This record gives sequence, structure tokens and C-alpha cells, in this order.
Amino acid sequence: MDALQSVSSGLQHNDEPEDQDTPKTLGSGFVTSVLGEGGAAVVYEIWNPKLEIHRAVKLWRPNLSEKDLQRFETEIKITSKLDHSNIVEIHTVGEWNGLPYIEMERIDGFSLQQTLKTNGAMPPVVALAITVLVCRALLYAHQEEFSLYGRKRKGVIHCDIKPANIMITRSGIIKLMDFGIANPTNVSLHTDPDKVTGSLQYMAPEQIRSHQVDARTDIYAIGVVLYEMLSGTKAFPSRQLLEVIEKRKTNDHVPLSQFCVNLPRRIYRLVTTCMELRPEDRYQNVGELMKTLMMIYKKLSFEDPQEVIQRYIETGTVPVRKIRISRQMMVPIVAGVVPTVLLIAAVGFFIFNAHRPGDNPPPAVSRHQKAVQTISERPDRPAVTAAAAPAQATSPVPVPAEKPSLVPVQHRTTKTVPPAAPPPVRKKSPAASAADPLAVLEALVDGGNLSAAIRRFEAKTINDGAYYSLYARCLYESGEWKKAYEAAEMSTRVPSGRITERSRMGQFLLYKARYLSARYDATPSRDAAQSAIDAWWKVREHFDGTSESAKATFAESEIGRISKILND
Repeated sequence: MDALQSVSSGLQHNDEPEDQDTPKTLGSGFVTSVLGEGGAAVVYEIWNPKLEIHRAVKLWRPNLSEKDLQRFETEIKITSKLDHSNIVEIHTVGEWNGLPYIEMERIDGFSLQQTLKTNGAMPPVVALAITVLVCRALLYAHQEEFSLYGRKRKGVIHCDIKPANIMITRSGIIKLMDFGIANPTNVSLHTDPDKVTGSLQYMAPEQIRSHQVDARTDIYAIGVVLYEMLSGTKAFPSRQLLEVIEKRKTNDHVPLSQFCVNLPRRIYRLVTTCMELRPEDRYQNVGELMKTLMMIYKKLSFEDPQEVIQRYIETGTVPVRKIRISRQMMVPIVAGVVPTVLLIAAVGFFIFNAHRPGDNPPPAVSRHQKAVQTISERPDRPAVTAAAAPAQATSPVPVPAEKPSLVPVQHRTTKTVPPAAPPPVRKKSPAASAADPLAVLEALVDGGNLSAAIRRFEAKTINDGAYYSLYARCLYESGEWKKAYEAAEMSTRVPSGRITERSRMGQFLLYKARYLSARYDATPSRDAAQSAIDAWWKVREHFDGTSESAKATFAESEIGRISKILND
């Protein structure tokens, strides 16, 4: 991965601007270099001295048509209204010498186009992880409401999904950019029936024919990009423009299975469904695509997609999915193993202690017999011998078979057998010890004494992830949902030997989603609804396919509930 270059938009990088007409100052800072150039715009890097940060500024080229300028203006208006972690952030807009520009975040990373050019095909889990994060951005964009040219719009179709517009930061974050030809759902702006707008290699067949576009148009492009990530080759590899156009219109491409012979069949079906010729045969919305995508992804990795991408960028390796045994599976395993182990131990003990021929081992003495021997023998009361003790101890009625012998005691002193040494005291584990602060806190929380537990939590802090996890549970059961998810988040940052990192992360995701749902229910708004939906998606991804899959099912119900309200 060292060969990857840092670029802003997949365009060729220049160290210094050469044109004398290049601005010295632009937007909020000073121009430091040219990040990329295209036919319609130039992307500059600027330095903002007040904030001490670099930013990117996309400046439109002069001498372009009025329609092109209108399209750029539309990109500015649409992108500035989209606020999502997987969409490039817009800071401000303006003009320089009459030319419009967008000032946006400077991405420390590279484009997917550059990655594929340098490394070729990607491991399936990495390709799926990138697709998941792109789909999150599109799921948000397709549902967002905004005002455009004085009219209320709902949802925006990107219309130009391609590797050059998918940025990857060095921490594994995916950023979708360039909404230059985006359109509100079911609305076509600045279109020319005689001119195809978009990237021919990735656009959907209906887009080539200048037909109406919708969410399924972006889904088709996702399928083409995923095809390229998995195979390392373009779906329609031809240098002749007319040949590419004809192949695109008929969807004539080599099946992915001919390039990648060892992929799970579900991946073949997913790519094929995305790339169906007719929109009605594809996934009908990104939510439907995400559900299938996450089912496949969870079969390959338990890690968050961003972590998978980051590891691939840093080391060139991918995590291996570990086999997990659920509690339900452990029951039959333990039920079969334990009796076998006990039987083997018993046989071994018997063999080890069996006496050799000719040996005369002393008779075994029971605890009852030992107790009898410790009794003081008085002259007027004979003692029961050890031989008679078992019959007296075990039989409810006298056994007449043999008369017990009596031991005279006139010339004997009291003789006692010293008691056996007490068994060793088993040391309690720290979690079970009453002196352990966490055990005390856990007992209070389990007993429902939440107010006393909270006072103890506030009085003393323990630097252990299990402490914050228990504190989060206590706050959650007390109705302090915001504080609960904040404490749960802290538990993911502090190591612990008592509770796994995955368990703490699951608690944090669940508590955060519940809090955001409650916030939305209390003060409904589109932003609050979208935040809650995004949070529940992460809960679903975390618990789906695990022993706690009921939480994933509940997350789906919350996504459906809030989405239904959101779409009404």
C-alpha cells in the first residue's frame, strides 16, 4: 500500500500551480498546490492560517456553457445540504473572478480508482466493507429532504457513482463526493436528451437512454463498482466508444463468476441483482440492498467495515473471521464432554490405587468409624467397635448376623483420634469477593438498588472497562439514557480483563441507538430520525448472526418504524 499516492479526486496531482492566472488566495486561505484537474473544474489545496488546517477548493473553469454552470450551481446547493460522515463535507461556497467555487474538507487519503490501479482486485471482505459505507451514504442521500430552487425535494440520486468519486481516508473512512450531476428523486435537472451525462463505464442502461433515474440507478452503479473491486477489471472493457455504448445498452458483460471462481454464491447473486438490465429486477432501494449486503459481510467478518478497510490500508492484510461458539452450542458440548472426562478420571484413579498381588492394604476407615473412635470410653459404658459401626450407622434395625464385640476399658485411658485437617479454603475470584468494589457495585445493580449504586459510582472511579459498562447499565435502568450511552462509550476506550471488547462495543451501540430513538420520539425531526436510523443500522450489523440476534431483529423493527414515519 506504500505505492498509493495522496490525491483529492482521482485526478492527476501537480505540486505547484503553473498558470499565472491561478489564484493566490481562494476561499478562506492561501493556495498551496493543485490537487487535481478535470475538464470542468480545478481542485486546489489551500491553507487556512486562522484554523491552521488544509482544505480543498473546487473552482469552475471559465468559458463553459451556461448549462454547465447551472449544473455546478446545483452541485453546490445539493452537496451543502447533505451532512453525513460518509459524504464529503462542504464548508462554504463563493466566487473568484466571477467563477463559482466550493470549499470542502481536504481528504487525507486517495481515491478508490487509485487503489484499484495500484493493487488490482481486492479481498472480498474489503470490497464489501467499502460497499457497505458507500451504501450508508446513499441510504441517507436517497431519504434526505431539502429545499432546491424554492421547492421541497425528498431524496437525491447521485447519478455518478464510480471509483474516482469514492475517497478512502487513511483511517478507513469512505467519503462519497462529486454530486455534480445529481438529481432530486423523480426530477431531472439540466438534462439534454441528445447528450449522455455521466461516466459511461458505470452508468445504468436507463441513464444512457436518458430515461427517468431513481434510486435503482445508483444501485446499478454500485454493482458495477463492486464487480471491478472483486475482479480487478472493468465490467465493460472496450476501448471503442460505440462498442461500449452498445454493450451498456444491452448489459453485455462477462459474468463475475468467470473472473472470481471461489467467491461465495451470495456475492455472485448480489452483483448480478444490482446489475440487472431492467430496474424492476434490481434491488428496489438501498435499504433492501443493505440487508443482503450485511448478511454476506457478517459471514466474512465480525469487525466494523471501517476497521477492516483501515487494516488493509496500513498492512495490506485482512482479518480472519474467528469461529465463535454460542451458549446454545456449549450446552450439548459440555453435556457430552464432562461425563467422558469424569469416567476417564475414575478409571485412572482406580488403576492407580489398585493394590499389587501379595499386598495387604489396611482396611478403609469411614468418617463414621473415625468419629466412633474418638468417643471417650467410660467404665460403666462399653464403646462400639469399628466393626459394628457400619451396621449401626446404616441399618434402621439391629442386624442379628453377628454379635458386636465389646472392648473392656477398666485398664484403658481415654484415646481420641486427632481430627482430620480441614480442607483447603478455595480462594474466591476477584469478581466474587465481597471486598471487590466491582462485585459490590454489581450486587447493588442486580438487586435494583440503583440510587445507592450511582452514589458509589460517582464517589469512586475504577479504570476498568467493566466498571464503565456496569455504570452504563445502571444509568440505563435508571432512565438516564444519554449518560448511559456516554458511559458505555467510555467502556470501549478503557481495557478490561473481565468483559470482552466486542461485548462492550455492542452495549455502547445499543444504548446509543435507544437514546437517539427516545430523542427522536420526544422531539421529532428529520435529523433526529436519520441519526436514530443510522445508529440502529450499526446495532443490526453488530448483532446479526450472533447468539444475540434478537437485538438485530429489534434494530430492524426500529429502522422500519422510524423510516415509515420519516417517509409519511
